[in-house]
Amino acid sequence: MKHHQIIIWIAALMVLTQCRQTDKFYSNVLRSNAYVQAYDEYKYDFLWVIDNSGSMLPRREFIRDNMQTFLNILNSRKAVDYRMAITTVDMFTDGGALIVGNGGIDVVTSDSANPIADFASIINNVKDSMTSFWDQGLESMYQAIYTSGDKFWRPGVPLIIIIVSDSDSWDCKDECWGVQPENNDHWISFPTSRYINFLKNKSKAMNADVSVFPITGTTSEDCGYEVVGQRFIEVQEALGNLGRTASIRPRQLAESYNGVAQVIADRGTI
Repeated sequence: MKHHQIIIWIAALMVLTQCRQTDKFYSNVLRSNAYVQAYDEYKYDFLWVIDNSGSMLPRREFIRDNMQTFLNILNSRKAVDYRMAITTVDMFTDGGALIVGNGGIDVVTSDSANPIADFASIINNVKDSMTSFWDQGLESMYQAIYTSGDKFWRPGVPLIIIIVSDSDSWDCKDECWGVQPENNDHWISFPTSRYINFLKNKSKAMNADVSVFPITGTTSEDCGYEVVGQRFIEVQEALGNLGRTASIRPRQLAESYNGVAQVIADRGTI
């Protein structure tokens, strides 16, 4: 069989196969021939945008219970000086406010006495609500940075935005009422350009890269599982930098979650 015939046969097979296996989360540890610019940053700031709906409770618990592993990977090649804050996708109830943990802590720092406990106390206060069905992760991210960014994002320090949601981002500009947004046609959405331009402008103002890591439904999910986070993916691809999109499927959550830390740890080491 000629080479071009093989290619055509493979392409046809992919079209006919409706359900595809999700690609592994990118890590440049697996790509020894990849060129990566040498960076000497050891400071990174984080904003976690977490889906607070009831269906997401097991994933929130996984993130909380595996933070030590995340930090171990993050620090595996360099001791990272970080700040971390959490908001939810629930604009109607939380409005992009930072979630507060024990003792009024809303930002976890690498030099705190017990950052794992501080992070856990914050994520434990990510609660379901009557409005959690209307996910607005991008707008919550926007508002968190706009109103509280000076608490967790330092000038000159790269910002890592980690979005964890099993839905797309239904960011509402007007007519924000009714049933789940994917099931009505009256509401008016903000364009993704609002968030892309905002992050690019903030990146210039802060003199620091911004990278978005959506852990969400992806275009290569098995059929019928979760909603594809298309708007999250659009923003991630437009920003570029370190950002990657990964699957929120339960069997791949650990790889996706740890993959964020691995990409950061690997930066400039190959």
